[in-house]
Amino acid sequence: MDKFEKELSKWFKEVYREHDQVQKKCDQWMLEKNRELTQLEKKANTFEKEMEKSASNLEKWLQKQQGKWKEWFSYFD
Repeated sequence: MDKFEKELSKWFKEVYREHDQVQKKCDQWMLEKNRELTQLEKKANTFEKEMEKSASNLEKWLQKQQGKWKEWFSYFD
């Protein structure tokens, strides 16, 4: 029985070793994907702020140009 237990123990260790290697690879992959998602989120937030800033600037510009629209589109008259 002692020999059987040793062989069984070796087999379990090998199975767990392989599992640990696979788990380590998966953990590394997940860590990398989390980093990528964090970077993407930061870029998306920056983009959103730039779009809001551009929209605000455009709105201000349009308000300043409101009286000039007839000149620009005089061919509609």
